[in-house]
Amino acid sequence: MKEYIALAIFVFIYILIVGRIRFKIPIWASMLIGAALMIGFQIISPESAFKAVQLDVIMFLFGMFSIVSALEKAGVLRMVAVKMLAKARSVNALLMIFVVGMGILSAFLVNDTIALIGIPLVVYISRQLNIRPAVFLISLAFSITVGSAMTPIGNPQNLLIAIQSGIAFPFTDFLKFLAVPTIINLFLTYYILRFYFKKELVLVDYQSIALDDST
Repeated sequence: MKEYIALAIFVFIYILIVGRIRFKIPIWASMLIGAALMIGFQIISPESAFKAVQLDVIMFLFGMFSIVSALEKAGVLRMVAVKMLAKARSVNALLMIFVVGMGILSAFLVNDTIALIGIPLVVYISRQLNIRPAVFLISLAFSITVGSAMTPIGNPQNLLIAIQSGIAFPFTDFLKFLAVPTIINLFLTYYILRFYFKKELVLVDYQSIALDDST
């Protein structure tokens, strides 16, 4: 019986998350409702719920968000955007630099933080290219998801694996087995995105973009 109740709660919370704009319920509130229902229906005990909280992971994420937020306020993002535009000789080259660059950054600065700080970068580049933000926004989502698999600090799931698996040297072991596949998949992601957004990328007049560090 509990399995069916748990499944029903999962479906209910999933609907709340998917329809958060329509229902005007933030994700954190939906997750809190789900946790309360799970405890209220005794799917999980309060003691087990507290034990499931990984404080070391939460503190790690808090620290990473703080560091990346400081980098954003210091203007590092704007500098990265300008450097990307300056080095790329075509819009396709810019897309490749963006996908691979964001993927690698997510492996060392946690994909959640790169997802947040990458949005202003996407807006800036999209305005410079006069292209729909969705093109680079989707590229950001794919690149950080793929790139984060490379290290134990790339995403919270990897961090949990590194902590609970008992791996002696998680950082070197992750890189040993996942660095090459991740890099290959980042380039494959670029080619897939380039093909998918081919019509929009072709319309960009890249030579008309002003490459000015003071922008």
